[in-house]
Amino acid sequence: MRYAVPLLSAATIALARVDIMLPLYTPPGAPLLPGHKPFNGPTNSSDLGFTLPPTLRYSTPCPTPRPIGYVSTAYATGVRNRTEAAIKADIDNWASWQTQTSWSGPGANISINGIWFDETSGDAADFAFYQRLTAHAGQAFAGRQYITVLNIGVRMDAAYERQMFDLASAVVTRETCWQEPSTANAVECPPTYTPFDAATLQNSSGLPVNADLYPKASVIVHYVQPPRELDGAMLAEQIRQTVAYGFHSAYFTSAKLWETTTLGPATVGAVAQAMADAQV
Repeated sequence: MRYAVPLLSAATIALARVDIMLPLYTPPGAPLLPGHKPFNGPTNSSDLGFTLPPTLRYSTPCPTPRPIGYVSTAYATGVRNRTEAAIKADIDNWASWQTQTSWSGPGANISINGIWFDETSGDAADFAFYQRLTAHAGQAFAGRQYITVLNIGVRMDAAYERQMFDLASAVVTRETCWQEPSTANAVECPPTYTPFDAATLQNSSGLPVNADLYPKASVIVHYVQPPRELDGAMLAEQIRQTVAYGFHSAYFTSAKLWETTTLGPATVGAVAQAMADAQV
């Protein structure tokens, strides 16, 4: 679940069995460009970020990025404030991205490979709503390989869990901070967040209730920096423990939210290396 800050989009980068799920704000010229966020989904194209996709295939060093488009389902406050029609329009817009003329020549590949459904409800009463949205995504991306990610990020109704996992390629079961929540970081780390520690993940609290669903679960952690104790070795150990669960994907960033990949100790390079090392 997101609070106050819209996520850009996400990409899974298949470095190893547990992938990197990378929410990202990045301008042209940065070393890794798996996606972008035109405001809150693709509809508002006045954002300069809307022009970034033609650079995607030319600026990323990773040969297998799978950029997926961000769509808010607007449950961050516990009340849906976007219409189903508006959400479906965003899905259709992302699915229409395939080729675009660019400075590198005509027909640049700007394909979006699925949808990140943000601010997803964990209430069983909302299952039919997400069933319709994911079915619509299947129709919009028909004939193509695509992924769907449902970002619940908090404990969900246990009776709803298996049904929800059946709808998606992956479900974010824990989105949180490394930092302790406080009044100083209330935007980045709301009071509902539990500071991340891989050793304390439990079924229904960061882990699915059903262990057979671990391979479809995802964990994302931001604000990975002091003052809470942390160094490179501790970060690598947290990643090792996280990878050991056999999740679909994970990501750690030292950014307060998702605005940079180069702030240490959890730079995108350090995280990618630690995840690869954990799966040798």
